[in-house]
Amino acid sequence: MGISLSTAKVLAPAAYGINFLCQMYGMNSKPNMLDIHYRRLAAFSPYPYAIPLFFGGQQLLQTRWIYSLFKEASPEARRAQLEYAPTFVLGNLCIATWMVYWNRDDLKMANVFVMINSLAQLYHVAFRLPPRNSQNNLTHWTAKTFAGIGLLDFVHNGSAAYFDGVAPNTLTKILTPVASLVGLGVSDSIMAGSIAYDLGALAIGQHGDWSAILGGLGAVGAFIAAWKFKRVKMSDENATSRFTVRGVDLPGSDLTVISSDGIKFKVHKKNLECASVTFTDMLEIGSSGSEVTLVEAATVLARVLPFAYPVPIVSRNYSILRIVDARP
Repeated sequence: MGISLSTAKVLAPAAYGINFLCQMYGMNSKPNMLDIHYRRLAAFSPYPYAIPLFFGGQQLLQTRWIYSLFKEASPEARRAQLEYAPTFVLGNLCIATWMVYWNRDDLKMANVFVMINSLAQLYHVAFRLPPRNSQNNLTHWTAKTFAGIGLLDFVHNGSAAYFDGVAPNTLTKILTPVASLVGLGVSDSIMAGSIAYDLGALAIGQHGDWSAILGGLGAVGAFIAAWKFKRVKMSDENATSRFTVRGVDLPGSDLTVISSDGIKFKVHKKNLECASVTFTDMLEIGSSGSEVTLVEAATVLARVLPFAYPVPIVSRNYSILRIVDARP
């Protein structure tokens, strides 16, 4: 469940700031985070600079995401932000606390906070994020890269806390590729790219055949992520191409526009209202709850309604009648 915008504007920057200060403490105290890393090498210890490199890019995304809370946003973008805000705050506070315990060489306690963050981020990505579109894309990137670094933290801290100095056994070498390929298969391009990065970081941090296995998985992951990136489509992308004389059923639609010949166009009310005052007037005249019946035929609506998508605004001074009159 999300929080209010005013609350998010306070808690998100505060949690981010606390986490940033704790990271500075971790890098500059003695022993520092790198000292503990080398002291507790394990089967899932990554290349030591891979985590701060990923974390640095993720921090830039988080900064941009926080900034967006203070800017005007569409209702859909705002809903995604406020739904994610509690997980964002929890994650930053968990990683801040993790750093304190990590530098105290209390890895088992540190692992508690890593697990809370990683599971919370993965849960939100898997079950709470709305379909990705151009309006909530920033929240998707922020949440999924946070989950991606969380996965690396999860396997790294867990192995270092409980299997310090233990080499990977045969079962680990079998289950890791299976889990990695399943994760890559169910992920979108952002999560797949994050998993591929994690595997590459682990490969560089290990040696021998174990490093080769992880490196091969990382290469496969990078290929899958690139393939998925080329095929990615926002839920509101190319919406105009879906409109036909047989109607349309767009994801997340909240309004059914019915033509004079009974064809249904399931669309988004806000898009129509924002696109043109003419659409607003049409909805007010023919509206009956979540349905509106118009006098125009499906052949006309299939040409007119796409002007409300994918989000660019049709000028309110533009006459819809000119579009209708232009029909063959």
